[in-house]
Amino acid sequence: MVKASNPFIDRLNHKDVSIRRKAVRTLFEMDDPQNLEAFHSLLSDKDSWFRSKALEAHRMWASKIGITSLEYLASHRSIDAKRCAANLLEEFDDDTSKIAEILLKQDDMICQLKASKALIKFDKDGKYTEKFLSSENERIVSIALSSKNITKEQLIESLENKSINVKNVALKRLQNQNYNIDDEILLKLIDEGVEGKETIPFAINN
Repeated sequence: MVKASNPFIDRLNHKDVSIRRKAVRTLFEMDDPQNLEAFHSLLSDKDSWFRSKALEAHRMWASKIGITSLEYLASHRSIDAKRCAANLLEEFDDDTSKIAEILLKQDDMICQLKASKALIKFDKDGKYTEKFLSSENERIVSIALSSKNITKEQLIESLENKSINVKNVALKRLQNQNYNIDDEILLKLIDEGVEGKETIPFAINN
């Protein structure tokens, strides 16, 4: 919560730009995370300098306040604000699924990828793992393959994906889990151009 007694917070909306800028610099020097909310209005400022400082304030203090500090960013109309929230998701150890779900709906690849990573990280019942495995985006499918909930069956099915990269990632995960694959599947993958370094360990085992 903003400290209303701080005179520099009121100066953030002053008509004189030089006074506003000095207030921003002073608040940064004070380094008090509780002043973060005061920077919300600057995210919509017509001056790019103030917008950039508002984003910088979130990068500095959001993780010190808690995941709720990203709600305003994630819901803001500015794509820069949304991307800032997406990039900050990995700074939190607590479950960030609520914010990630907001960002996943955005029509922006950075937001979608960062949100996917967060949702997979905290995917307790495998719901998002299953959902992302059917994505048309190979990068999101690859993220799903890193899930702790992934099954051998899902990894084998991913070898049918049209993306060579997805096949490679699935093979790496199968190898890490000490799973084997049939010769027939292995030969097919080799014919499809899958990297040798991913197929050789299975060929040796077989």
